[in-house]
Amino acid sequence: MNTSNRQHFANRLRKAWDQHQAGQLVAAERVYRELLAEVPNDPDLNNLAGLLQLQAGQPSQAEELIRRALQTESGNPQSHYNLGIACKDQHKWAEAAKAFRTCVDLAPDNAEAMNSLGNALRLSGQKEEALGCLERALALQPGHPAVLTNLGMLHNQLGRHGEAESFLSQVVAVQPRNAEVWNDLGVARSKLGKPDKALQAYREATRASPDFSRAWLNRGQLEEQLGQLEAAAKSFQRAISSDPALIDAHFHLAHLRSHCSIPKEIDTLETLWRQDDLDNNQASRLAYALGFAHESNGDHDRAFHYMSEAHRLLGKRHRFDLESHREAVLNNIALCTAENLVAWSDPQSRDEQPVLICGMPRSGTTLVEQILASHPQVFATGEQTILARLAGELAAETGTHFPACLPNASEEWLLDAARQYQQAVLAPASDAPRVTDTTPMNYLYLGLIAMLYPKARIVLCIRDPLDNCLSIYRQPLTGPHAYAHDLRTLGHFYALHTQLARHWQETLGGRLAVVRYETLVSEPESQIRNLLTHCGLPFDSACLAFHETDRQVKSPSASQVRQPLYTSSVGAWRNYEQHLAPLKEALGLLED
Repeated sequence: MNTSNRQHFANRLRKAWDQHQAGQLVAAERVYRELLAEVPNDPDLNNLAGLLQLQAGQPSQAEELIRRALQTESGNPQSHYNLGIACKDQHKWAEAAKAFRTCVDLAPDNAEAMNSLGNALRLSGQKEEALGCLERALALQPGHPAVLTNLGMLHNQLGRHGEAESFLSQVVAVQPRNAEVWNDLGVARSKLGKPDKALQAYREATRASPDFSRAWLNRGQLEEQLGQLEAAAKSFQRAISSDPALIDAHFHLAHLRSHCSIPKEIDTLETLWRQDDLDNNQASRLAYALGFAHESNGDHDRAFHYMSEAHRLLGKRHRFDLESHREAVLNNIALCTAENLVAWSDPQSRDEQPVLICGMPRSGTTLVEQILASHPQVFATGEQTILARLAGELAAETGTHFPACLPNASEEWLLDAARQYQQAVLAPASDAPRVTDTTPMNYLYLGLIAMLYPKARIVLCIRDPLDNCLSIYRQPLTGPHAYAHDLRTLGHFYALHTQLARHWQETLGGRLAVVRYETLVSEPESQIRNLLTHCGLPFDSACLAFHETDRQVKSPSASQVRQPLYTSSVGAWRNYEQHLAPLKEALGLLED
């Protein structure tokens, strides 16, 4: 290209760039295309044309153009940055991070690139490296809202919700209409046990962006946890109207105990179910939603069909080793004798704060927690994972499966484990006389808690086996419950639970009280008085009106415990009796 042609090319490119900057993207793109036909490898032209494609929402075309620019001018940091954006917009996180990293290598003081690198690493799951990049970006440009936002989201992912709240609060202070940040702030505050402030954040998010479906969904879930069931239903409906394909919103609306699905909602669910592009997780959630919807309309056969579809899908990914579980139960029974637990425990421990509420999932544990949480001398912590984690740590340290590793626990380990439990569960309760830990599967770890806290009270919830197992089968549970995906396996699991429950009753004696769901709902006052006596608490009438207690309930039973005690769930298995033969057989209840 001679000097005259080069000057003509530069003038036309400058004019196109002026149009580009002025927002005249169609006109600018036309000139860029004309110039590309004449000079296809010019780096500036390819970079600008790629930038325009980014702005037009065409990241794959942008990537092609920017890579062509880099073939000629590989040392241009801006081109590498633009390439990173193009890859990020296609969710190609590793390639995005590589491009941003090259940009940072070429321009170490570029805070935007460092922030983008940190965000790409966050999105690719490299959280600790992402944290270092984002902290450096913040040092380069203190107070930058985009960096603070990414730091807030990262800390939420890392479970450091206090730090997340701090960063995100700084952003909304200068960007009060930033719906995404308000939503993330709501998540942080909810995790921190600040439901009122979390709800305020979700309201700000939906006010700033009325079609923000994810914020409406989060708002609805929190409203359900707070017992605001009518408001929750409206929020889920707003989420669906904003994004009809948001399966989680359909799931939560159908699951809401106060809601009866209308034909239009069921038709929408059926239409979504017929889609071919659902992944296993989406399809299983949708199947559960259809199960709830048909059940609320009394069509139990159709409901069971969809429940089974959900378990068929989940069973592909999660296998349960029943024999290993049986071995763990038998080891508990063999090892955790009354004599051994006395010998292994700390005789100096006098702490009576812990009250462990456990049993099979869906056996009434959340209900018992809500009753106790209504007492002024009780602090309820919800579900905790600390005992399972400590059991895993002891197994790893000793090289022996739990509970076979219990005899090998050193005095030093036990003291440290008690300290960890105190910090995780008891410390947030301050001086409350009783603190509940409501984790159903803790019945597997009662030997460990008896060693750590010999004065702890145990409440073991037991429910009719068919009702209990059906309740597990009809909805997803929090955490790993692969035993639930097959009725026969579920029945064997329940039978092993019964065997272990009997052992704990014999071994722990007065430290353990059994609460039978059916007796609790039919004779509430006498049962609640007995429960309070077991926990060393005076009677308080607020426990009878537990459904009025203002607190956040995060379990799947959140909407149920917002109602007075009801007996309609007793014998609910009869609605599904014709489908339960494998379960009955495993439980030994199949009639000849």
